[in-house]
Amino acid sequence: MKKLVIMRGLPGSGKSTKAKELDTEHYNSTGKHAIVCSADSYFIGKDGIYNFNAKLLGHAHQTCIHNAALAMENENELVIVDNTNTTKWEFARYLEMAKFYHYEIEIVSVGERTPEAIQTYFNRNIHCVPLEAIQRMANRWED
Repeated sequence: MKKLVIMRGLPGSGKSTKAKELDTEHYNSTGKHAIVCSADSYFIGKDGIYNFNAKLLGHAHQTCIHNAALAMENENELVIVDNTNTTKWEFARYLEMAKFYHYEIEIVSVGERTPEAIQTYFNRNIHCVPLEAIQRMANRWED
């Protein structure tokens, strides 16, 4: 069974940790790693350093979409999209691709959007996303 997992959550909420857990579970049961696609990957240099550039965010997301499509075209058993996906339009393209390639879809929401949780996520997010930006993402969240 081929599956696409869409991770949803605010920066620092634990999406990437959960994606790694899903990959490990998949590897332990099948001997194959999941393909994890993330816009953040675009900003990690060959030196392993994360260097975000807001001007390139659109291109980063297009690259993520392309990588997910390629993984599904190649019939990888588990493809995980590890982005914030706070609004439906942000992950709609992935859903279309999953249907086209006959993938089961699972949406995994991580974390909460309470003021206390948002502060915690701000304190631990590894990409230095400003508190105000995390709050804006929480405010625009679509169930």
